[in-house]
Amino acid sequence: MESLPDHTVVTGTVEPGTRRTLARWVHWGLLGGLLASSALMGLGLAIVFTRHQPRPIGSPPVFRHILAGTLRGDGLSLLELGLVLLMLTPAARVLILAVGWSCERNARSAVTAFTVLALLIVSIVLGVG
Repeated sequence: MESLPDHTVVTGTVEPGTRRTLARWVHWGLLGGLLASSALMGLGLAIVFTRHQPRPIGSPPVFRHILAGTLRGDGLSLLELGLVLLMLTPAARVLILAVGWSCERNARSAVTAFTVLALLIVSIVLGVG
């Protein structure tokens, strides 16, 4: 397979290497989110087992309580933060694609991605609020 050069944008046209660069950014964004959330959940699980923390009862805590618990080293909060990060990873992918397509001057794809991102944000706000 032929090696593609690094990306360059020339007067509204996109060289083939740009798509590969964007795909690489998406790959690293998804992998980073997965690894970070796995590390948080693994650490949280280890703390829960070593401290014999009981399973929480009731509705999930609000985000600021999760962050406060994480800073205290609470295992359950680390587990919950890992889950939140894992859920936000696909939204990060959409953001990376939206910015990448904007840089490529691919207006249709960029507008679509920004619309999807706006819908994700609205659904999170309405779902949490």
